[in-house]
Formats: sequence, structure tokens, C-alpha cells
Amino acid sequence: MTLLKGLLKLFKRKDGKMEPRMPGVFEIDDNYPVCPDPDLPFPNLNPLQSAFKDNYDPTLNTVVESGTGTGKTAVHYIAARPHLEDGKRVIVTAPTRELVKNLYRDSVKIWGAKIVGINTGSDKDVAEKFFIVTTPEGYISAVRSKKEWCKGSLLIVDEAHNIMEASRGGDLDVAITVFLDLGGTVLLTSGTFPCKRELARMLKADLFISNYRRTRLTVEKIHAPDDFNAEPAPKRPPKNVAPTLSGHVYNRESLRLNILKDILRRHEGTSVIVFVPTKAIGFCLEESLVAPFHCADIDEKEKDRLVTEFNRGNIKTILATNTLSEGVNTPADIVVVFGTRRGSYYLDTVEVNQMFGRAGRGKDEAIAYLIGDKIELFHAMKQALDKTMPLPVESMTLTVLSARLASKSAVVNMLRRTYAATFTTLEKAEETVERYFHFLSRCNILTEKDGRYSLTKEGALLARYYISPRAYMKYIGVARKLKESTELQDIDKGCILVSCLINFVSNEAPPRLEKDIQMKLIPLELDKEVSPQKSAVLRHCIDKPSAMPPPLVFQLRDVDRWLGMLGDIEKYGIREEAHGRTWLQLACMGLKTSAARNSGKKKPVQLRLPEASAQKDSVPHDVSLSEEAPVPEEMAETR
Repeated sequence: MTLLKGLLKLFKRKDGKMEPRMPGVFEIDDNYPVCPDPDLPFPNLNPLQSAFKDNYDPTLNTVVESGTGTGKTAVHYIAARPHLEDGKRVIVTAPTRELVKNLYRDSVKIWGAKIVGINTGSDKDVAEKFFIVTTPEGYISAVRSKKEWCKGSLLIVDEAHNIMEASRGGDLDVAITVFLDLGGTVLLTSGTFPCKRELARMLKADLFISNYRRTRLTVEKIHAPDDFNAEPAPKRPPKNVAPTLSGHVYNRESLRLNILKDILRRHEGTSVIVFVPTKAIGFCLEESLVAPFHCADIDEKEKDRLVTEFNRGNIKTILATNTLSEGVNTPADIVVVFGTRRGSYYLDTVEVNQMFGRAGRGKDEAIAYLIGDKIELFHAMKQALDKTMPLPVESMTLTVLSARLASKSAVVNMLRRTYAATFTTLEKAEETVERYFHFLSRCNILTEKDGRYSLTKEGALLARYYISPRAYMKYIGVARKLKESTELQDIDKGCILVSCLINFVSNEAPPRLEKDIQMKLIPLELDKEVSPQKSAVLRHCIDKPSAMPPPLVFQLRDVDRWLGMLGDIEKYGIREEAHGRTWLQLACMGLKTSAARNSGKKKPVQLRLPEASAQKDSVPHDVSLSEEAPVPEEMAETR
């Protein structure tokens, strides 16, 4: 009865007929009257949550902008309730694995383990669940595999500002568009939406803008030259320069480093998160400050343990990339942003504010420090919005065609509904789709009949394993040429192929080994397509395990994904031979063996903190076989 009354409020009477209301804009301040909600584990709702509860329309799309630490997670539960009460499915997406797991744990406390499911590489038991937490890539992968749970009533997108970032927004854009095409509604939430009104207008959505913030944040800007100079160690470092364990060097007399140390001394005994713009800086500070570094390159269990120990107070200072800035529950007394320069790119106000949001969550006051030179401080306050966001043509095409037969015009119409399409014209979208379809047809990844297109068996596997056709064709070209070589050993060929698939920092390799590989690549005309240095580094890591940089171990999961796809290609008889699979597998096994041998070496004390007391997928639509293929681990972290 309560639900019926709530739905009746959503309509107004006109000429005796019931009509849905038009989208509106709701601006909220601290004076909005709050009220309790017995169905949520909070004594009272705050102004944002109360306003959302009073005005949310489950039949409309919704955009919510509210500062970090203002209870947007409770907004998710308020929105999900009418859908769940009606027996419909709710899907929640978050950009990183850490945030996905965090949202899953919090959701289980509200709805229970029988209702809530998590879709990651290690846990995919979601078929009978009604509240599913995943990543945008995980959702797209499920759509491509025709999972029944993809069709839901509500898609909640946490940290939805990523849709406005050229390097990360494509998959999120596709996930939202596909869900809307399946008949659902979306709820986009973020602490920072530079173009919230335009986005709400495009989605025909209600817009909630909240100025409420419980924590009063004091930001101190500190001008300091960019003199830390963290970079991979050169092949022949100066005698007085010793590289870190990760193979980097930095300026130990850096003024910026001394300022950071002074801040940590002043706030000794309090919890501090130091955000770094690059992994190189993080690895160097890890050794200099004797503090743990949380980034995408460390093991999942270690990341979970670092967050748990930090929240318990056993770790006072933690270093992090933006893996901890987006929604993960890691409140700190102090936040330090150690520079905003990332190569030729600068962090802008959206990313910096996300980092500041970790300060004092749930407390009345907090302090944040922003360290940078004049250019960095300028960009940190700049509202950056990329006006040249690329259309997600590749992801949209593979997603649509893996689910059904479609014409070019159907793909174009889907693309026109994306946020990225607002920055281009229909003519350019049609031209881009035409060019990409031509490329897929030439590569035998696409077939056409009566103006409708579908993926070949090979294309279906590429879509399912989330592998770019362009990257795949480049890989095949290298593998075919390596087949012609009689001088290169199989292990060398495998290292060359691995170097094509992963991006890692090239540590020093014996010059003779690098020169040897380069000379053997020249007759094959691969000296420009393949990096002999990276290939030599991988071979050197196999021969000398102690030379393996720690991040390389975790990048091998991308190689495992390719091996799974190549194995299926060979198994299903799509090709007589899965090009380079044997060599790739040989090199991957060698690198994993080296990592295992190297795991016993002595590591810094900050990386070995004491343990505290702890509390069947379907195959591609056009592949016929008797047993199921192995399921790849979806990619979640973009940095």
C-alpha cells in the first residue's frame, strides 16, 4: 500500500488522465528538514538523503551531485527500494575493484547475502540475485555473454563523473546506453559533475544538487618546485645514486620531499593519506618514508589488508594513487596531494576534490594539503572538460553485435545516445562507424547478410574476452612474422609477444641480450614494431629472477586473458593454430616461476606489516561446443 501511494505521487491529473511528471531540478542546503528512516541503519537521514527520499521518481533517470562523505551510498539504497519491492533487479557499477568490494560489503548489511551479489573475476554467483555490484566493464562483458541478469530495472552508477573523462568514460558511456536500451532507468551519482545540467538534460533526468557537507574542510596550498624527479633507473646510474627496490631513482634532497616530511612530523600520530600522481613517485616515497603504497599493481589481498589496517589505526600513513580516492571507505584526518603533474597531463579540480573527499569523513573538521608549483596549483583549481571525447565506437559495436544482429544505422543510433556523441555530429558518427565496420570486415571479424551484421566466431571471442580487435590484429601480425624466424628461441619469441601485451617499466637488461634480440628482429622487419629493450628485460627476468620488478607480476593477468582467448580459438577450430599461444604460454610460465623464486627475497618492513585479527558462463552466441570455455577476469582498474 505504501508503494502504491508513493507511485501515485509521481503522476498529476490532466484532462482526467494520469501523466508522468516532467524532470525537475532540486537544490538542497543544510536547512532541508531531515527525518528518520527505519529501513536504513542510520539514526537520521541528512538533508541530501531526506530530499532525495521525498522527491525520487523511480520512473525517471536521476543525476545526483553531492560532495564526498555526504551519504550518497544511502541514496543508492533509497532509490533501490521501490525497484526491489516490485521484484525487479538493481545493478550497481563502480570504477575499481576496491570500491566494488566495499559497496558489496555495505549492501549485504542492508539487504542480506541472499539478495546482494558481486560480479568480479573470482565471484560470479549472481544469477539469482536482485542487487548486483560490478564494474562497467563487468556489466558490458555480461551483456556480450548474454547473461540474464543484465536486464534490470535500475542501474546505479557510482563515481559517474568518469563518463566525462576521455580515457575512462567510453565503457561507462556504453554501459549506460545499453542499459537504457534494455528498458531500465539510471541513477548517476558523484561528488563532482562539471556538466551536471547538460548531462541531466541529455538523459531527461531529475537533477539533485546538494550544497550540504558535514565536514568543514580547510585546504592549504603549498608552493614547491617539482624537484622530486622520480623516474626509472638508467642503465648506468651515477655512483652516488642507488635505485629503489622497484628500480626507480629520485632526488633525495628534494624540497618537496622535505615539505612532505615536515607535514607528517607535525601530524604525527594521526591518520594521513598521501596521494601521488604517478606510480613512480609512489614507489620512491614508499622507500623514503617507510610507508606502504596502495596502487593497482599490488596483490588484491594485500590491498584489502592495507585498507583494513589503515582503518583500524594500525597504519598511520599510507601512500596511494587514485585507487583510494573514488568512494573507498578510507577516512583520514589529513590528506596530502603530492603534486598534480602526470607526464604532460595535470590533475584537475574533479580529481583533486575526489582526493580531498577522503579527509575527515564523518568528522566536523579536516585538513588537506595541496603541494605543487604554480602550474600544478593552477590546473588543480581548473574545471577541465574534454571537448574532444572519442566516440566509443569499438566498445559499442562489439557489445551490440555480440548480443544481436544489427545494421550500421542501429549502431549509429545507439552511439547517438551516448554522452560522447554530444561533442560531435551525426555525419562524423556515421563516418566513424563506416570506417570501423570496414576494418572489422577486412579482418574477418564481421559478417554481413541483407544489410545486417554479426560477429564471426573469432570476433565473438574477442568481444567476450574484452580484447580490442586492433590490438589483436597487431599481435597476430607479430606472431606470424616470428613464425618465420629460425634464429630466435621459443622463449625469446614468447617474451617478444608478452612485451606487446603489457606496459611495464623497462629495468636494465644486459646490453648484449638487447642487441642480440634487436639484430634478430631486423630481418623480420619487426625492429620498429617491437621494443627489443622490453623483450630483453622479460628474458632477463626469467634468467635472473631477482631482476623482476614487483609490478610486472600483476600485469601477467592480462597475458592470462589472452591465453584464454587463444586457447578457445584453437579449441573451437576457428584457426588451425592459435598464433603464438605456445610461445606466449612458455614465457608466461617462466615469468611466474621467476616471481615465485623471487618471493622469498627480503622486502622492506613496510611491505610486511604484521597480520591483524581479521574478521557457469555461456559461450559466444555463434560458437557451438559441448563444454563451456574458461571465463576471463574482467578489467576494472584503469590506472
